[in-house]
Parts: sequence; structure tokens; C-alpha cells
Amino acid sequence: MATAQIGNLLWHLRAIASRADGPVRTDGELLECFLARRDDDAFAALVRRHGPMVLGVCRRTLRNEADAEDAFQATFLVLARKAGTVRPRHLVGHWLYGVAYNTARKARLGDRRRRDREHRAGCDRASVTAATEPRDSIPELLDQELNRLPDRYRAAVVLCDLEGQPLQEAARRLDCPLGTVASRLARARDLLRRNLLRRGLTCAAIGAALAPAVVPTALRASTARAGTLFAAGVTDSVPATVISLTEGVLQTMFVSKMKLVAAIVVALGLVISGTGTWTTPAQAEQPKPEKPVKKTDEKKPEKPAPDKPAKPDAAKPPAFGGVVKSVDADKGSLTVEVTKGDNTSERTVPVGKDAKVLLDGKKANLSDLKPGFRVNIKLGEDRTTAQSVGAEGPTLTGELKAVDVDKHTVRVSVTTHPDPTDKKKTATEEKTLKVADDVQVVIQGEKKKATLADLKTGTSVVVRVSADGERVFAISSPAKGADGPTLVGELKAVAVDKKTLTVAVKVLTDKTDKSSAKIEEKTIKVADDAKIAVEGKKPATLSDLKTGSSVAIHMSKDGERAIAISSSTKGAGGDKKPEKPAKPGGEKPNTEKPVKPDAEKPGVKKPVKGDGDE
Repeated sequence: MATAQIGNLLWHLRAIASRADGPVRTDGELLECFLARRDDDAFAALVRRHGPMVLGVCRRTLRNEADAEDAFQATFLVLARKAGTVRPRHLVGHWLYGVAYNTARKARLGDRRRRDREHRAGCDRASVTAATEPRDSIPELLDQELNRLPDRYRAAVVLCDLEGQPLQEAARRLDCPLGTVASRLARARDLLRRNLLRRGLTCAAIGAALAPAVVPTALRASTARAGTLFAAGVTDSVPATVISLTEGVLQTMFVSKMKLVAAIVVALGLVISGTGTWTTPAQAEQPKPEKPVKKTDEKKPEKPAPDKPAKPDAAKPPAFGGVVKSVDADKGSLTVEVTKGDNTSERTVPVGKDAKVLLDGKKANLSDLKPGFRVNIKLGEDRTTAQSVGAEGPTLTGELKAVDVDKHTVRVSVTTHPDPTDKKKTATEEKTLKVADDVQVVIQGEKKKATLADLKTGTSVVVRVSADGERVFAISSPAKGADGPTLVGELKAVAVDKKTLTVAVKVLTDKTDKSSAKIEEKTIKVADDAKIAVEGKKPATLSDLKTGSSVAIHMSKDGERAIAISSSTKGAGGDKKPEKPAKPGGEKPNTEKPVKPDAEKPGVKKPVKGDGDE
């Protein structure tokens, strides 16, 4: 007993001396010192620094305090034995969290098996379980959801929420920009909150579960001593239960590593065998196409030239969307935050000098774009430089509830998804929107220029919101007395001769299930007197519509023909996709005249030539 007390006293004296010496060392430096010369003080500093987090994980998973302390000691013994495998060195806390969670789960499994054996020997299983093993407790649910997060999100939560590190220190340890760590932490907290609330936890319970644990001084001192001795192969001073638990965790880690190595070996074998079989037919096919190439070049020298460039044009460089973070007009670059699923990243794109910039459907300069704007970017052939940038807010479709001409506002009822992760849940929300002074109001079926006062409540409207989300710059409403449905979708094809449109729209196969939606292409007959507006400007013709643009089609009462069409390009480069409708062959000046004589349907090209000659 006296020897143990003297050992604890000496450990405290060394800890005080290490805290008084110079600046605080990083986790990587402490780990390197321990690996290089088995530095007791370095290992003790790691136990002192990460002990509260590790003990908190063990207590949340194991409701028995003695079992939690055993798992705590076993976690640091695994660190002492596997310190050389920690990569990267500065993320010791993140590594310890994973080991602590797995160690505590293994200890709980061992305890459950022990109770099963006692039950088979005659113990009352029900009473033991009810008293010592409540399932799905609040602390346990927290670690379950935390371990479902991606590594980059979990590392931010471990550093900032479980270990209490400030954002600046977390960014230094993760070797990431401060803004990136802040966005990851915010995203991780939001995911945790939503998942835990869905499982019945309250915000107060979540905060209580995240409270740091206080490590008893004796436990911290004995763990630090046991770790250095265990690394040297001495296990006399370590309890047998802790040794057994530690060896079990080390064996599990070894088996997992061997499975990974086996999977890599199998994959390499498949790749090597695959390349051997693929090269043989490739070599056999090379001499065969040489003879027919010469013949095609001699007989048809003109056709390959226009046909071959058309194929690479079909595979155009990708376009992507995001939120503007910063604009550098002098350097001609744009930094955009791009979100794909749960992943959020920042991307800086150079903008070409002749790039087309659209702001709310109008030509603009790069300097007109502001942080927070939603943009669509289309890249050039080099796949790095933007050739068009379009900034435009969302397009809302709903029922017009009220119009206030004096205040210049409209109130629209739209369908929203309150939970982005569950598309089945929908809600109807009324939004009051500010209308721009120069708003374009189009009422289908009327020739005169419309104003806000001409809009009728109860009708369906398509509202286009500005890029800053502060005002409405275009409103389209169906014709008066048109009781038919309104279809909103993407224009796929235009047949001027047949007066038809092909549109991709979202259709519900089961009207009671919102998740049953699928994309379906519909071919719609266009009425002879249909009113067509492009970008809010009218009159327009069928040949002015561009494939790939967004269209709102107001159908007749019987639903058989389109009586009004409103079209708008999709932000960036929407007007550069008219490859399929090239069959009508007309430019705007040539096709406007032949559209009028509806009775003459023999063709479009002949009337164009005749009108031009006259």
C-alpha cells in the first residue's frame, strides 16, 4: 500500500514538472517521444489530455463503472502497443475514440456472454438484464450515430465537442483551413441533431450526453504507469481482466488488417489477369481496320469531316452548380461551394475572358456576382475554365393566394420538403415574396402587356426568384378561363412541322406516395393560336424554343393541346444546346413567316424560300 502511494506521488511530481517545462507539445511530438525512448512523461501527457474523452465513451457504452474503467485502461494499453500505427501522428484523439468505442463494445459483449453462462447455470436472466442492461440509452445512441458519420466529420466533433478544443486548434491539428473545419463541424452537428431527434432524443439530453467525464487521479496515474510497462512487455501490475480485454482488441485489429491485405491481393490478382486477357484481342484487332480505312478515305472524303466533330460535341464538358463564396474580378476567378450528398467542398474556377455571364436571365459582368448567389457553371473544352456562368434563384410553382399592388408583393402557396432526407414528407407553405419594380408579368392568352393588377388569385403561377433571393423578377400565369393542368419540365425536342413538343416531366405513379415519382417524356400537341413567351418576352414561335430549357406549359381544358408556353434557359449555357431541333433548319427571321399560314403544311423549307424570293 505504501509503495503504491509513493508511486502515485512521484507520478504527480513528474506531471507537474512536465507542465511547467516550456510550451505545450503536440500529440505528434508526444507520440514520437514515446516511440523513440519510451518516455513515461510523454505517455502520461497523452493519458491526461485524452483521458476525459476516452472515459466518456466507455461510460456511455458500459453502464457499470468498473467495466468502464477496465475499458479505459485497455484503450491506452492498445495505444502503448500500437502507437507506431497511428496515422497521421497528430490525430491521436480521433484514433483513440475509435479504439475506445470498439473496446467498450467488446467489453459489453463479454459481459453479456458471462451473464448468459450464469443464466444457463441457473441465474435469473430477466432480473439481471433489467437491472444492469437498459437498451438504447441516450448516451449509447449518441456514439452509435457519431460512428455513422464520415471520418472528416467525426474528427471535427471529437476535437471540438468531445475534447473541447477551439476551432483554431482543431484546424491546426487537422491541417485544414479554419473555414473548412467550421463547415464540417456545422454539418456534423446538424446530421447528429437530426438523427438523434428522429430517434426520440431532446436537445437537452444530447448536451448532457456530450458533457466531459472527470478521470479519477488514481485511475489516470495507474493507466499511465501500466501503459509504459505494457509496452516493455511487463504485465504484472495490470489486472487480468484488463489484459484479457486488451489482447482481444489487439487480435481483432490484426484480423481486420489481414482481411484488408487479402482483399488487396485478390484485387491485384484480378487486375493482372484481366490485363493479360484484354491485351490479346486488342493486338489482334489492330491490323484489321487498316484496310477499310483506306477505302473509306478514297470514296467518301467529305462525310467523315463533319460527322466526326459532331461526336465529341455530344460529350460536352460537365456543368455543376453551387453557392458563390468569393469573386476575384481582377484575376477572373470564382470560388464556389459545391455540395454532393453529404460532401461539401470549395472549388475555384477561372472564368474565360469571353465567358457568358447571366444574372437573373440578363447579361452581366463577373463583378456583379456576390457571395451567396446560387450559380450554374458550364466548363469549356479544357474542363477547367468556365465558359458560361448563370446566377439565378429558384423557380417556384404554386397557387397565387394574394397580390398587394401597393406593397409590391405576392403570396404563393408552394409544396416543400421539411425533411431533405425524407422525400415522402411534404408540406404546403405560403410564401410572401417581394416583387421587383421591373418585374415581367406574362398572362398566357393576353396580347397586352400585363401588370401585377392583372394577376388573379387562385390561378397557378410560375415565379422566378432573383439570385440574391430578395425579389421576384418574372411571373407567368395561365390564360383566363383555362382550367387545364400546368406542366413544368425540361424541353427535350421541338417539331415545328408537326407542331408538337416533347417534354420531360415528373409523374407520380401512386398519387398517395410522393416517393413514387419518375421522369416521363410526353409529346404534346401545340394549338394553332398558342401563345409562346421566351425569357418573358413575346411574341415568339416554336422555333425560338431551345432544347434543355425549362418550360411551363398550360394545357387546354380537355388536356389535349398546349394553349400557352413559357420558356426560360437554365442559368449557364442553356441556349447552347439546340442540336436536336436543327432539323426544322430555320433561323428566327426565316421561320417566323411560314408559321402563320397554318393551312399550308406541305413543309417549312419551301414557303421560306418563296417568301424570301418575293
